Amino acid sequence: MKSSIRKVIALTVAGMMVATSVGFTAGNVLKAVNEESANQVIEQPENNNPEENASTEEPEVIQEEIANLQEAPAPVEHTLTIHYYGVDGLCYRNDYVGSFLEGADYSITSPNVPGFNADKPVVSGTMGSEDVEIYVSYTYNGDSGITYLYGLIPGVNANANISNDRKWLGLGTQKIYGVFPANKYNMNQQISGATFGEGVKAIFPDITINGKTYKYAAQGSAQASQYGYYTAQYMNTLVASGANSGSNSYNPYVNAGIKTFHTNYQIMINSEEFYSVNFLLANPGSSKFTYLGGFAQRADAGSSESKIVLPDSASAPSEAKKGSKEYVFDGWYRDEQCTQKAEFNGLVDSNRNFYGRYIEKTKQNAAYTVEHYGYDGNGGWTKLDSETLEGKIGTEVTAESKVFAGYTFYEGYSENLSKAYVIGDGSLTLKFFYKVNAEVSITGSKLETKYSGETQSLEGYTLEAKTEVDGVSYDTANTVLKTKAVIAASGKDAGTYDMGLAADQFANIDDGFNVSYVLASDGQLTIGKRDVVIASESASKPFDRTALRADSVKISGDGFVQGEGFGYLFDEEYVKQGTYDNHFIIVDLPQLATNYDNYNITIEYGKIAITAPVATAAEPAAALQAPERTVVAAVANADGDYTLTSITNAETPLAKIIDLDCCILHFIIIFIALCILVYYTVDTRRRKRRIFKLEESIAEKEANA
Repeated sequence: MKSSIRKVIALTVAGMMVATSVGFTAGNVLKAVNEESANQVIEQPENNNPEENASTEEPEVIQEEIANLQEAPAPVEHTLTIHYYGVDGLCYRNDYVGSFLEGADYSITSPNVPGFNADKPVVSGTMGSEDVEIYVSYTYNGDSGITYLYGLIPGVNANANISNDRKWLGLGTQKIYGVFPANKYNMNQQISGATFGEGVKAIFPDITINGKTYKYAAQGSAQASQYGYYTAQYMNTLVASGANSGSNSYNPYVNAGIKTFHTNYQIMINSEEFYSVNFLLANPGSSKFTYLGGFAQRADAGSSESKIVLPDSASAPSEAKKGSKEYVFDGWYRDEQCTQKAEFNGLVDSNRNFYGRYIEKTKQNAAYTVEHYGYDGNGGWTKLDSETLEGKIGTEVTAESKVFAGYTFYEGYSENLSKAYVIGDGSLTLKFFYKVNAEVSITGSKLETKYSGETQSLEGYTLEAKTEVDGVSYDTANTVLKTKAVIAASGKDAGTYDMGLAADQFANIDDGFNVSYVLASDGQLTIGKRDVVIASESASKPFDRTALRADSVKISGDGFVQGEGFGYLFDEEYVKQGTYDNHFIIVDLPQLATNYDNYNITIEYGKIAITAPVATAAEPAAALQAPERTVVAAVANADGDYTLTSITNAETPLAKIIDLDCCILHFIIIFIALCILVYYTVDTRRRKRRIFKLEESIAEKEANA
């Protein structure tokens, strides 16, 4: 019984320690990320006071059980995401994102969207072991309506005293959501926060201006700036009386006195003859620009901007007030960020929007920032330096690039901004961008091979890049060859062939790097000579007054390539008793078309041994027989063997001894040596014959004795 009580106490104490370690106590509340949603409460069992129930017996057992419980994994949180969408695919509210412990219950009330019903008024459930993503779909409940779309005809003053159907083009109708019916609003009241659905008719039809038809192009599309197309820029949505058909008779007609929604667009046409010019103004204390439709105009292509009619002081007063603050008109700019002051001294060469804004009267000076950025090697930029300066609002300030180790100023980069007008809110930032300096060394491929009888080629090179900026490396995959021609080393005969690489053959395609190229070494193909060993055979026999012949050779080593070969001739007679080199000479046979400069030929001679004669009955002495010598052609086959063919002198009129070193001096020396050799050979043979006859005479005398 005491043991059971101790276990209960141990579990209770351990539970309290675990709860404390994860930030919960009894009755702790788990809050979701969105505090407007329903709170989920995780209740824990009521704890008894451990000190009142703890036993003093066997404390080591209790501590061990507590330690085991403390090692249990902490509860894991998962994310609940709820998307709020309409049946038309539009997002009606921001997503709900909350975090809940695994196993915890959640209950989230779907937000109220006027005029719509949610298919899941409450999203509830128990968090499992993974993140949960749920979609809530909204459907219209009848409290929306139709809005009539109109486009202001380019160049027409919206305030002109002409009928509306001469100012506006009908662009169709569209469903409007998130609003009350039109009759709930005041006349000319502008509507904000509305969303739009599918068109009842085709939206943005073809329009005709001055007899020319233009097709609609969405802003940002490829046709948005092409001739023959127009774009529509949203102006406003307001409540109007009835609806007319527009100058193109496109929209349906609604009687005056019936309140309707009108959604207006500014039409910008792409014409070869003229361009649309518009003015947008942000009211004092506001950063939102609205069109001054009364000053929309058309300007002839190429005309001077000085002819553009600027909004008058009634539409853009030089001074204005909002509450207790006084403002002054800051002039017109070419961009919505109000960094490029419009001087109206250029030519009209495109559709133009001019932006005007107000600044507080007390703010005569404002801060501006000059920032310098270096390329980070991954398509982004790292800030190298920044300084904050001050200038008079509305005046032009300039800055210059700096020198940073390892970088080069990115001349001509579109994001560089070296001068601009000071903005009253201090948001002007002048920016300079710098490329990273990189050096790429080029090493051509190397290949050593041997003569094969065929043309051999070598392509390829390696690129190694280094930069002076820590942590930024250049990817050599962005280096390309300027030429489409293949750069290669190529050759057939033995020798060394260069690839012909040069630094100016390479170009860099990563604009973030300023790359210089250095040729470390050219590519090189080395074709070596084939090593060939030609050896004559060995033979032996007793002296018998006839010549001993071994007129064949063996070829080893790399051998000759297919179709090439050599001729050989055994030029010595071996009759007398003794041991001799089985001598032969290599003969150049023109019909073989062999370039011996492609071969290292080594000659090895076999041995001819004529031993003492075998004793036999005396017979009449036979005359010595001189062997017949013939040139033999050896031609390499595809299988590595050789075809041997005897060649007569008539078939080889140009046969000559090969000069293996292909040197004129060597040839002359060998020729002289051969002449001397022939002389002494003939003389020696003459002497041999005399001695031989003397020996015969002595032998006969001995035989007759």
